[in-house]
Amino acid sequence: MYLSETPIMKVLMAIIVLGSILTVVLTINYYSIILNEKDRQIRYLESKVNSLEEDNDRLLKLISELNNVIDELNTTLNEKEENLSKLVTRVSELENRINSVLIENNRLKINISMLMTQNKVLRDEVSRLRNIVNLKEEIILNKTYDLRINAHGTKIVCSFNAEYPGYLLVDITVLQGSVYIKVSGTYAGDKYIHRYPLTTTLTRKDRETTIIPILPGEITIKIINTSSEEAVINLLIKYVY
Repeated sequence: MYLSETPIMKVLMAIIVLGSILTVVLTINYYSIILNEKDRQIRYLESKVNSLEEDNDRLLKLISELNNVIDELNTTLNEKEENLSKLVTRVSELENRINSVLIENNRLKINISMLMTQNKVLRDEVSRLRNIVNLKEEIILNKTYDLRINAHGTKIVCSFNAEYPGYLLVDITVLQGSVYIKVSGTYAGDKYIHRYPLTTTLTRKDRETTIIPILPGEITIKIINTSSEEAVINLLIKYVY
């Protein structure tokens, strides 16, 4: 009787077959579980990819919007730079105009100063001419103390050119001798002579103040001593015009 044909062998064979079947079933279940897990992971990853794609689309849209904003800002910046360049040019032009105005202002100030100076000169000249018209200008021609003149001598005490008609104001004090004053002049080619006193002389202790009219031109003033002794006088002569 063979061993394979015994009941024990049949049981063992059945157990082996069942074990093989169970192993196959367990293996199938294990791989089913793994496949399910992989499928779950794939679905998760697909969901993640979809989410990332949506995020990427949103980012691309945002980037596009930002690029548009950047383009607008660049356009605005270019306009501002152009406006700034125009303003800088305008400022430079205004500065040049200001400098020109300042130069012109300084020139005008100088002209005004010159005109004011000229005006003062003219006013002074007008005042002087008014004084001349009113005989308010005067010049001291001679102021001498103890002027000595030889006996029967003549001394020219002053010779000058009178620019305007006026008069001589003569103050004379005789300390010694006998004298008179002789004024000669030329006007328009004609000569004239004034004598003071007209017919007499001034003698010791005489003090006289007299006015002698004169015309424009060369004027000569002489003191003539008619005595036989040296004359001594104090003399003040003013030209009033």
